Amino acid sequence: AGFITTCIESIVHQTYRNFELIVIDDGSTDSTPDILRRLQEKYGFTLILQENRGVAATFNRAVRELIRGKYLSACASDDYWAAEKLAIQVEQMEANPDWGMCYGKNHFVNNSGVIIPGYSGDEKKLRGGDIFEDLMLFRFHPHVNYMIRRSVFDKVGLYDEGILTEDFHMNLKIASMYPIGFIDHYLGYYRIPAGKMKIERYLLLTSSHRQVLEAYRHHPAYRKALHITSLRNFDTYSGFSGYKVLALKNMLSALG
Repeated sequence: AGFITTCIESIVHQTYRNFELIVIDDGSTDSTPDILRRLQEKYGFTLILQENRGVAATFNRAVRELIRGKYLSACASDDYWAAEKLAIQVEQMEANPDWGMCYGKNHFVNNSGVIIPGYSGDEKKLRGGDIFEDLMLFRFHPHVNYMIRRSVFDKVGLYDEGILTEDFHMNLKIASMYPIGFIDHYLGYYRIPAGKMKIERYLLLTSSHRQVLEAYRHHPAYRKALHITSLRNFDTYSGFSGYKVLALKNMLSALG
């Protein structure tokens, strides 16, 4: 509720005007639905309030039932866009019809919207083109401001609703069939929540990464990807008391 107005207004005030805004509230239990109704009255976007289905199922509903445009771009409720985001991405997608999707850089901000000094993620590693193996080997993760060509879903299929890391999975599917565009501009603001991620959440994420990689078990980079996953897990688990044994198992797995 504290972030949704900033998110919506960053979209309705885009310099590019030929777009449709569809807002789906996936079962919010705070005051978000009331805020969205007021914003809808002011800006006239499509608003859908649904019981919680999860991110992947919500994306799939949008693709199947709601989206009519040539391109789609999603924005999480706590993030927001630079004013020129859509204009820059549409221009580049039109100029590069072979791209399946494109992305740019993000500013990383705290809960107050202040840019976090020195927090640039993997910005220097970002690139475009044939990046499938880069993604599979966790060399970088495209910053989350994607614009995807609508027709791509006809070829790669929809999101897998049984996978927690739905963006990792979809990015791999698209990158396995299309070149990906990288735009060297700051297109969005990605909010980093205060505090550390709980270990239980990290366990779910890493398990999901392995689940996704299983679809590419015959790829030459598969074994290396598992090795990297084990090393990343060791580095994370070793910092939590009570997870030293799990950290050691991941180190042994990486060495094996």
